Amino acid sequence: MIFASGQRWFSQTEPELGLGIIESVANRRITISFPAVDEVRTYAESQAPLQRYLLQKGDALNTADGLRGKVQGGEVNQHRIIYLVADDAGEEHVVPEMLLAHELKLDSADKRLLAGQVDHLNWYLLRQKARAQYSEYQGQTIRGLLGGRIQLTPHQYYLAQAATKGGIPRILLSDEVGLGKTIEAGLILHKLEIEGRVQRTLITVPDHLLHQWLVELLRKFNMHFSIFDHSRLDAALEENPDGNPFDDEQRVLVPVSLWQDGNALEFATRSQWDLLIVDEAHHLAWSEEAPSLEYQAIETLSASTPGLLLLTATPEQLGVESHFARLRLLDPQHFNDLPRYLSTHTQLEALSTALGEWLDSDLQSTALDAFCTDPYSQKLLTQARESSDEKDIQLLVDHLIDVQGTGRIQYRNTRDRIAGFPERQVHATALPLPSDYLLDKPYPEIGILAWTEDDPRVEWLVKLAQSTDEKLLVICHNLRTATGLEGHLRLREGLRTAQFHEDMTLIERDRAGAYFADLDDGAQILVCSEIGSEGRNFQFAHHLVCFDLPNHPDLLEQRIGRLDRIGQTNTIQIHVPYFIEHVSERWFEWYNAGLNAFEQTCGVGQAVLSERVPDDQPQQLDYLDALTEAEFQNELTSVQTLAQELTARLRAGKNRLLEWHSFNRHEAQELLEQIVEFESQLSPQDFMIEALDSFGIDVEDEGQGIFSLQPSANMLTDSLPFMGDEGTRVTFRRSVAVSRDDIQFITWEHPMVDFVLETLEDSHLGAAGVTLISQPDLSKGSLYVAAHFMPIMQHPRARAAGRYLPQASFQVVIDQEAQPITEYFVDKDLRDLQQRIKKNVVLEVIKSQNTLIATLLEKVRAQAEPELATLKAQATESSHTFYDGEIARLEALQAVSGKDFSVDLETLKEDRAALAEAIQHAELHLDAVRLIVNF
Repeated sequence: MIFASGQRWFSQTEPELGLGIIESVANRRITISFPAVDEVRTYAESQAPLQRYLLQKGDALNTADGLRGKVQGGEVNQHRIIYLVADDAGEEHVVPEMLLAHELKLDSADKRLLAGQVDHLNWYLLRQKARAQYSEYQGQTIRGLLGGRIQLTPHQYYLAQAATKGGIPRILLSDEVGLGKTIEAGLILHKLEIEGRVQRTLITVPDHLLHQWLVELLRKFNMHFSIFDHSRLDAALEENPDGNPFDDEQRVLVPVSLWQDGNALEFATRSQWDLLIVDEAHHLAWSEEAPSLEYQAIETLSASTPGLLLLTATPEQLGVESHFARLRLLDPQHFNDLPRYLSTHTQLEALSTALGEWLDSDLQSTALDAFCTDPYSQKLLTQARESSDEKDIQLLVDHLIDVQGTGRIQYRNTRDRIAGFPERQVHATALPLPSDYLLDKPYPEIGILAWTEDDPRVEWLVKLAQSTDEKLLVICHNLRTATGLEGHLRLREGLRTAQFHEDMTLIERDRAGAYFADLDDGAQILVCSEIGSEGRNFQFAHHLVCFDLPNHPDLLEQRIGRLDRIGQTNTIQIHVPYFIEHVSERWFEWYNAGLNAFEQTCGVGQAVLSERVPDDQPQQLDYLDALTEAEFQNELTSVQTLAQELTARLRAGKNRLLEWHSFNRHEAQELLEQIVEFESQLSPQDFMIEALDSFGIDVEDEGQGIFSLQPSANMLTDSLPFMGDEGTRVTFRRSVAVSRDDIQFITWEHPMVDFVLETLEDSHLGAAGVTLISQPDLSKGSLYVAAHFMPIMQHPRARAAGRYLPQASFQVVIDQEAQPITEYFVDKDLRDLQQRIKKNVVLEVIKSQNTLIATLLEKVRAQAEPELATLKAQATESSHTFYDGEIARLEALQAVSGKDFSVDLETLKEDRAALAEAIQHAELHLDAVRLIVNF
C-alpha cells in the first residue's frame, strides 16, 4: 500500500482517534492528524498500525461540512480516492476523500452478517466476555495501577493515586533514599499513559543511572524507552540531516550530560512532550546570577511540557535556595520571588515544628493551638486529641495543609513514617595485595591473565560460600571481573553459580535471576557487574558481597538496595574484602568511617562528594588516590564532620506536615484492598487462556500459578507480544511475578491483553453469526436479531471519560416483527440451545431473508438509542458528582483561607466541561450481531 498526503486512514490500535488524514510522508515516516480528537501522530512507515479507510458502492458517506449521501462509485487519482456521491435528493456530488467527516464509522458487523461472513458461536461468546470484563476494568478508579510488576507497597500506590487525581502532575518526589522514587514515577507515568493523558515522555537522569532506569521501566512496567545519547543523535542526523531525531520515538531516555550540547537541547525542545521526568534533580545547580547549563536546559524543556516530575532525596534540607529553584521549575508563576518564598518558608517551618512537637507528645502538647484558631480547626484538633486515631489526625493535618497553603506540589516519605526496612551489618576483611597488583589501581585485576589464581579475595569468597548454605549476591565493578570470577567459581571450585551483566540479553538475565531465585536447586552465588544488577529485586537473599567497591556513593547505595527493600525479613549482611595499604582500603574507610554508608542509608553521599572534590575533577572517589597518608586522615576527618553536619541538617529539617500529606495510611490501605479484591475477582486469567487457545497458542498449566505459552502451526496471528519464537511463561498472580523476573505478569494492562483485544477487534472475529435453536415456547420458524452495541467516543478526552462511560456492550434482541424480546434471552446460554447447522444452510438462510434482516438491523439500532441516552446521562451525572465535589472543596477552602485557587478552579471546570462534551459525543457502535433461528 502506498501512503500519500490527503489519504484517509484510521488507527487499528486506537480507533477512538477517529478518521485520520495523512499530512506528510518523508524519510520513511508518516505524519497523520486526527482532527476528531485534535491529535497528530508520527509513525515509522514499516510499523504504522494504520488501515486504509475505503468506502464501497452503497455505503453511507458524510463530509466534514455536513453533506450526507451514498457512494455511487469512485476513482483513484494520484493514490487518492475521489467518490461520486448521491445525496438524499438524488443530486450527485464529487467528494475527494480528504473532505470526509473526521468521525470514524466503525460498524461492520451488520455488513458481515448480510454478506454471509459469519463465525462460530465460540468466537461470539469470547467477544462478549472480552467486552464485559474489559469494560468493568475500564470503570475502575484503580485503572493504571494494576500493570506494574511490583509489590503493593502502600506509600507508593497512595502517592501515585494522589498525584494523578487532577491533570498531568507537576510535582516534586522527594522520598528518602530507598523508598522507591523510581517506582513512584513509573506508577504515575503508567497510569497517565493508560488513561490516555500522556503520549510522549522524556526522562533525563544522571549518566550512571541510565541503564537502571531503562531496565526498571521495562521489567516492572513493560515500557520500552529509547536511549538518546551523542552517538544516537549523530547517527540519526547522518541518516536524516533535515529531521529531528527526537520525533522518532514516543518514549525517550537521555543522560543529563547530553544537555551540555546546545543542538541536542534545541532538537528536544522542538519536539513536543507531554511529560518530563528528571531524576536526581538536586544536581541541577542554580543561583539567580548563574544557573547551571543543566538547570537552564530543564527550565527550557519544562516551560513547554505540561507535566513535570522532579525526583530528589535531598530537597530543601540541603539548602532553601536550591529547593526554591526546584519549585520554580514546577510552578514559575507562584515561585518567582525568592525573598517572599523565604518568608513563607519560615512560617511553614514553624508549623511543621509545632506538628512534630504535638505528635511526639502523644497529642497533648499545645503547640498546634496557635495554628488552630478558627472553630473548624479547633474541632478537628480536639477530635484528634481525644480519639488518638490516625484517621482523625490525618483529617487535621490535611486541613492544615490546605489552610496554611503549603500546597500539594511536593511529596516526601521517610523511613520513620514508613515501616518495614531491615537492619544492616558490615563485615570487612583485610587481605594482602598480590605482588603484581598496583597500589593505585582500584581494580588491579583488570588486564592480568589468570588473576583468579592468586587473588586472595577469590579464596576468601570460596570459604565464605562453603561456610553457609545462604545465597550470596556478589557485585563487581567491571564486567571482566564478574565473568572471570564466576567462571572460576563454577569451573574450578564446583560451586553453583550464575552470572548477570550488561552483555547478556534480557532473557538471559531473566534466566540467571530465576536460577538464583530457585530456593531448592538454584545457584548459591550470583555474580553481577555494576550495572548488571540495576533495577532487580533480590530481597530473597540477605548476604551481599562487595567484591570491590564502586567509585561513587550512589552506586554503593544502589548495590545495597538490591537487598535493602521493604519486605526484607532478615538483617542484611554486607561483606567487603579490601587490600591492605591499597586504594581499596581508603575507599572502604571513606564509605564506612566517613559516611557510615554500609550500616545506614546514606542520603548525603553525593553532597559530601560535591563539597570535597575539586571542581576540575570528576566527582568520584578517585580523588583520594593522590593524597598522602596524613592528608587522607585529615580528609577522612573532614568527611566525617561534613557528613554529620549534613545528616543533622536533614534531620532538623524534617517536615512532619509534608510527611503526613504524602502518606494517608487509611486511604492507602483502602486503595490496596481495592486492588487485591479486583485482582482476585476479575483476573484476566480465564479470558486470556481461552483467547490464547482460540488463537492457536499452546497453553500448558505448570502449576503454582505459572503457564507456558508456545506458538503452534495453527496460530491466527504471526506473533504475540513478549512471546518470541521459543514461547514464554506467564502468571496472573502478583505474588509470583514479583519474585520471578523471567515470567510475564499478565494484567488487564499488559500489552499481551491489548494485543488480544485488538486482534478480536481488527479481525472482526465473533462480530457476526447465525445460531440455530429449538425452543418449544417460541414460534417454529421464527427469526430473531440479537445485537450488541457499545458507546464509542471520538474525542480528545475519550480515555479519561471512559472511567464514567466505559465501552460496555449491551444487548438488544428483537423478533421478526421488530418487537423487543431481550428479556427472554438474558438468562439463556446459546451454547446450551444451539443445534448443529451446516455452513451452506446458514448462507441460504441469510440469502433468503436478506431484505428482512437489513430492515431489522435498522430497527434494532433505533431501539438501542434510548439505552445509549440513558448511559450518557448516567455518565454525565457521575462525572459532575466528582468534579462538583472537588470544586466545592476548593471554593470552601478559598473562603476559609483567603488563598487564591482561581487557577485550580478554572482547570477543574474546564476538565468537567471537556469530559461532559466527550460523553455527549458518544455514538452507538454495533459491535456484534447474531441471527437466531428457531426451528
